Amino acid sequence: MHVESGSRYFLHSPNTSWSSNGGSGQRSVTLIEDKSDPDSMWLVKEADGMDACAIGAPINCGDQIRLEHINGQQNLHSHHFQSPLSKQQEISLFGTEGKGDDSDDWTVICDKRYWQRNEPIRLLHSQTGRFLGATRSKKFDQSNCGMGCPIQGHLEAFGLRAYANDKRSEFKVTHGLYVQAP
Repeated sequence: MHVESGSRYFLHSPNTSWSSNGGSGQRSVTLIEDKSDPDSMWLVKEADGMDACAIGAPINCGDQIRLEHINGQQNLHSHHFQSPLSKQQEISLFGTEGKGDDSDDWTVICDKRYWQRNEPIRLLHSQTGRFLGATRSKKFDQSNCGMGCPIQGHLEAFGLRAYANDKRSEFKVTHGLYVQAP
């Protein structure tokens, strides 16, 4: 869940792609208010080229990870394409059946030893040095997305140059399937 939005929006990937006219053409990533939507479920896994994570092993602050979109079977990705609303960095899905490249890697930034449920974290894109972010002021609506836009009401996810305590880049994990280490 996204902190700056009042903890009302959740990382999501609708079955739409960014325009190939200025965008990457890859599957879009946004934030929505409905936490029960199956397109808001993600699998945390090892970074590209790393050994598979042990099931239930804690994730250390500072670890590199990938987030695989459960339904799309692609990884949270970023690159140097411009995002449509904020004109920052586009966030998309990339890969096939969970396999991608090192532009799918994110570093977990947090204040404790481990990434913990309900505690704020930030995800730093390992290749571009941008943080995963969003803001309520960058919401898709009829004026910026058109009539019948499939992502109307969604917040734009983008890669941003964030500063310490920048709530636009803070997320918390609040729901999902948790596996406790043996």
